[in-house]
Amino acid sequence: MNKEFYLNHWYADIYEQYYKPQENRSEEDEQELNGDLQYILSTIGTAPKRVLEVACGGGRLLEPIARAGHDVTGFDMDEYMLKKCEIRIKDLKNARCYKANAITEEWGKDYEVVVMGGNLLTNIEGFGDMDCEEAQRLFITKAAESLASNGRLFFACVCYAGHETSFDPEEYTIFSGKDDLGSEGQFTMFDQYDDGETRRHKSKRRIKIVTKDGEEYIKEWEKSKHYPSISKLRNWVAEAGLEIESEAGNYDGDPVTEQTEWAVVWAKKVFNM
Repeated sequence: MNKEFYLNHWYADIYEQYYKPQENRSEEDEQELNGDLQYILSTIGTAPKRVLEVACGGGRLLEPIARAGHDVTGFDMDEYMLKKCEIRIKDLKNARCYKANAITEEWGKDYEVVVMGGNLLTNIEGFGDMDCEEAQRLFITKAAESLASNGRLFFACVCYAGHETSFDPEEYTIFSGKDDLGSEGQFTMFDQYDDGETRRHKSKRRIKIVTKDGEEYIKEWEKSKHYPSISKLRNWVAEAGLEIESEAGNYDGDPVTEQTEWAVVWAKKVFNM
């Protein structure tokens, strides 16, 4: 086992621990981390549906949606996260996951629901000559193409109605802890720069772990994001042949306003492109 294995395994394991519901977590923090699940389940309804989850990760959403009676397929590029997902759904005949590149590969057809949970749309990075904004638009287009007639798309993302230019050099811990192999570490973010005009965000990320045997491994990289405005999201949805059925500024259903930081969208396929 090498450096890459220990770093990626640690990240996948601690990520799962971080998102698991915790009694000592505030109701507000729990809602921000896992509010999408209850929103999705209540919006999909109880009648069994054929569901696709894009970037399913370790199965945080995929497993409970399947246990609610839906037939769920998920894909992701991260093989370490997918191993977690495989373990979670091993006893479910109505759930499956596989490795795929969302940008370069097809997503399948005739799904009744496509789910892009968490903050996936904001976290999408470009590929090759395609930047993150182009990739976001492509994801909505490909989601629409994967839907059956009258199928629905769910997504939520940070949109920041009042996005401003700023720079923050401080280092913040995103999560930390010890994984199931005994590696202990910390995932941090620093040197954050936001461009209010282009709505672009750049930051540096670092994972630093110490294995059970005392080996220290560090991984550092730059992360680029684009915060799409609510108007841009609406345009992308319409261009893809979708019609917004409900739109909110959070999972409590509050309306989109000048202070909105999130866009929570449920859209219906109304025509083929």
